[in-house]
Amino acid sequence: MFSPQKFAKECGLSYNQVLQMCKTKEINALETEGGHFKIPPKELDKFKNSDHVSKDEYLKVIRENERLRTVIEQFKNYVLNLKIG
Repeated sequence: MFSPQKFAKECGLSYNQVLQMCKTKEINALETEGGHFKIPPKELDKFKNSDHVSKDEYLKVIRENERLRTVIEQFKNYVLNLKIG
């Protein structure tokens, strides 16, 4: 059985993301009497074979989007400042 912390580390997700997924039943976790979640190993296999995006992959896309936004803004300013004729 995995703790949410261990599961998050194995999948490259944040602890809070895994915890939320346990609460919303996206991950089939068992809840102990103390309110802690335990995640069966089969969930790790199921999760790794799904289309969920890891935290690192998500951050990479965000950085690329920000870079593209900057390039587009710079190009827009360049075109607007061109003097025609």
